[in-house]
Amino acid sequence: VNSQTLKMIADELSAELTGRRFGRVFQPGRGEFTIDLRLDDSRYLYIDLRPGDPAIYLIRRRLRDIEKASGSPSPFALTLKKYLSGAEVTAVGKRPEERVVEIELRVEDELGSICFRRLIAQLTGRSANLFLTYGSGAILDRARDTRGDGQQIGETYSPPEREGGPVEERAAPVDAAAADSPNSPSAALDAFYAERDAERRFQSLASAAAAKVAAEIRKRRKLAS
Repeated sequence: VNSQTLKMIADELSAELTGRRFGRVFQPGRGEFTIDLRLDDSRYLYIDLRPGDPAIYLIRRRLRDIEKASGSPSPFALTLKKYLSGAEVTAVGKRPEERVVEIELRVEDELGSICFRRLIAQLTGRSANLFLTYGSGAILDRARDTRGDGQQIGETYSPPEREGGPVEERAAPVDAAAADSPNSPSAALDAFYAERDAERRFQSLASAAAAKVAAEIRKRRKLAS
């Protein structure tokens, strides 16, 4: 998604998530996180860090389907559970000129003191990552190992530097889908990616079937010769 679509998503998340509390974390795949923020209508926050098309948006799924599709939690998911369980979302926003969405949370620590944490979704292609920081911005943990200043545990978070300066963004089909649904860009992205994934699965099955038929034909010709 481009920056304009990401801003639409961040605005939607701000309206939907502010005041909600952090619940369970699921991982349907490597680099994917589905987070229960106790929304109605079976909606969950979905964050995809896969480099090809990183994204963040709300999805609508049945809990049992999410549980069935999820694997064992990663160390980072366990860290989120440790530090954010029950935390209240106080703000959501996109960093200007950056493909970064920040979620601020208010939480009570082990000593009963109120403190703040930030969940930072860095949706920057190959350097896509998810960070948990203190309120000061110091990185507490991260989902992936990414290099550069402001990317290491203990450092104050900052987005990765762009090589070669700003890059002109173009609207992709997913951005057009979001633009056609300004009141619910998450629903548009969820539908778009679901259709794309279904098409990819169909093409994969079709290719496998064609390869199997071709192998059988070669086998029969060899036997007949």
